[in-house]
This record gives sequence, structure tokens and C-alpha cells, in this order.
Amino acid sequence: MTFQKHASIKVVYTMIVVVIVFVLVACASPAVETQIVPKTEPEPEPESVQAETPLSEPEPDNIPNPYAGVYGNTSGNINNEGLAAIQGDWIYFVSDDSHRIYAVKTDGSGMKKINDDPSSSINVIGEWVYYLDNSSRGSGGEICAIKTDGSERRVISGKEDVRCMIVVGDCIYYEDYGCIYTIKTDGRGNRNITTDEEKAFLKIVDDDWIYYSTSAKNNISHTYAIKTDGSGKREIIGEQRNIIFVIDEWIYCNNGNESESWIEAIKNDGSEERTILEPKGYIGDINTDGDWIYYTNPEDGYKIYAIRPDGSEKRKVSNNRSASINTVGDWIYYHRITLNNDYAPFLQVFAIKTDGTEQHLVGFDGFILGIVNTPGGELTVRTKPDSSGDNWVTDIFGTLPNGTEIAIKGETNGFYIIGGEYWGNDTFVSVDGVDIR
Repeated sequence: MTFQKHASIKVVYTMIVVVIVFVLVACASPAVETQIVPKTEPEPEPESVQAETPLSEPEPDNIPNPYAGVYGNTSGNINNEGLAAIQGDWIYFVSDDSHRIYAVKTDGSGMKKINDDPSSSINVIGEWVYYLDNSSRGSGGEICAIKTDGSERRVISGKEDVRCMIVVGDCIYYEDYGCIYTIKTDGRGNRNITTDEEKAFLKIVDDDWIYYSTSAKNNISHTYAIKTDGSGKREIIGEQRNIIFVIDEWIYCNNGNESESWIEAIKNDGSEERTILEPKGYIGDINTDGDWIYYTNPEDGYKIYAIRPDGSEKRKVSNNRSASINTVGDWIYYHRITLNNDYAPFLQVFAIKTDGTEQHLVGFDGFILGIVNTPGGELTVRTKPDSSGDNWVTDIFGTLPNGTEIAIKGETNGFYIIGGEYWGNDTFVSVDGVDIR
């Protein structure tokens, strides 16, 4: 009996095992007919992959400017007439050829003419040269642009009395009738930054700040800083200063009169002032390459000297009487004053290395017409670079009296006479000896 009881229990266990095996087999079998099909609606993509969705093309105004933050020239150069600017291994400069813009490589090769306009305030960014065309009768010019190869000249602003301009990226900052404006390089978005009442003089654009002076109003002049968007105006100093350039957080300026002057540095928040140099007489022009300050020394006939920004290591750079110092790379481009008449000088464009070597006249590629022997040595006479036939005396202004004969090399009968007077000095020579002014 005991056996029979165990047998029945065994049968029960056997049936239970069979059921469990059946269930396990059924679960393991791919019963397609009874498979639950999920919904076909796609699940939302996580935020991290939404960027894979194709974006529409950006509007033209939203295209990044590859030259954002790039300066077309330095404020120091612009405050010295914007005579020269550098980009890569090319120097662009205002020549003696009716103030047209020429370009030359830094090694002196490849000289070429860029435009036919009397120009100033040169800025170069990318493939464009920006400048003021001073053809109008006003004291300023209109803002123009031309490709670096001399093609596609265009007028950006028709205003004819713009005094100076600085180009940063695709923005032009300029002064017109005592108000500072900005305009895009494509001519759009012209707006004022200062008010007409201030009589502002644009001096420096540095990072997001514009530094400017105001003319005397109620016998009070000021020097201010303002953001390039017109906000954040603040006073630097409660006087008008001839601010020229910025080195680090210091603003450098030259001030004074005919009997005394000084170069000084002012902290850009106005908290500190210090005198760098205080010679006798008026310092005409100052500029910098970041390492040196260059200035025309009134104690030595306005020849170019250099000092460190802290006033140390004073040295002479050029023996020429000079004005409008522009620094481009390791070169200084400047105007050599060739007459002794301060009120009507004749200016020639010269270049010299910042170490005082390799000084030469630039802007003329005509052939040598003749040589003049003077007590100071031989002086060269060249032709003008165009085909007008006029011959230009480049090196003899203020040195020879009327009627001086020039011996032309290669000619047996070659004597030509300097003719005509220009503010009391001889200027031109022609092949027939007749004044060609």
C-alpha cells in the first residue's frame, strides 16, 4: 500500500513536469501568429541628435565675417594721415604721384598703382583697400573702396567731408562734421555713435571702444571713451588731449604749443597719467610699432627719433625733416619736408627701416633723367611715372637757385635749366628748359 501511495504521487509529479516542459517549450518557440506588433509611430529622437536635421541656409546678415576683429590700419597711422598700411608682404601707401595709392612688396619689388584718386586714411582688409577720395572741394573726402588689384572701385558713402576713418572687420568708423558714425563696408547700416552737439574728433578704435576728443564748449574740452555700439560712454579726462594710439592699457598723446610740448600716457580708465618726454618746442607727430614710440624731434629740426614707451633708450632714426610718421612692419613711411617754408612745404614720401637703415624715396618708378652735383653730393632727377612727359625734380627742392644747369648723363650737349618758382623754390625741369608748371 505504501508502494501504491508512492506510485500515485509519482504520477502526479510526472504530470506536473510534463506541463512545465510544455510551457517552457511554448515560450521558447517563435510563435509568429501570436507575436504582439509594436506601434509604427517613431519614437522622438533625443535632443542631442536633433542637430542632424538639415538646417536652412543662413541669411546673408548671419554669415560669419572671416575678417571680424581685423583692423585695416592702426589708429596711430590714421592719426598721421593714414599714409600707409600693410597686409601680408604688401605695403599700400599714398604716393607723390598726385596722392594716388601705390602698392609695393616689403622687399621693394612689384610696385604697382592701385587707384587714380587723391587719397588718405588707407585701410586694407582682405581683397579690398578702403580710403578717402579727397577730390571734393571740402576739407575731407568720400569713403571709397577698390580691390587690391586696382579693379572694382566703388563709393561706400557719398558724404564728401569725412575727415578720417578706421575699418575693423566689416565696420567703418568715421568722423564727419564733428560727429562719429559707423557704416558697413557694403554701404548699409549708417548710424551715428556720438551726437552733433559734442563736436567729436575720432582718434582711436581699440577692441570694442572708441576714444575721442571734443572741441571746447563753454571753454571746456573733454576726452571720452564710448562703446562701438554707442553705449557705455565715460570720461577719460576733463581736458582735450591729442590722443594718438594705445599700447596695452595706456593711451598715448602729444600736447603743447610752439614753445613747449610733451608726450604723455594716460590709463584708459583715466586713473593715472605719466609724462614720457618733454622737449623744448612742439612735437609734431608721434606713432608706434608697439615696441618703440617714433616722434619728430623739435630740438633737432623735426628729424625722426625713437624712444621706448617708458621714455628710455632715445635714438635718432632719420636725418630728414619729417612729418606724418606711419609704421608698417619694420618700415616707417613718412613725408619728408623739402622746403624751409613751414606754411607751404612740399612733401615727398620716403621710407626707412625702423633701425634707421635703407632710407629711400618711394612712389616713383620713372627712369633717371640726370644727376646734379651739389656741395652735399650728387642728387638724382627722375621722370614722373606716368606718360605726361613732365619731368619731376625729386631731390633738389630748396637746395639750388633759379637758373641752375643740370647735366644729363649720356648727352654731349646736355644742360637743362631749372625753371619756375614754387613758394620761393625751384621745382620743375623740362627737356626744353621751359617752366612746365
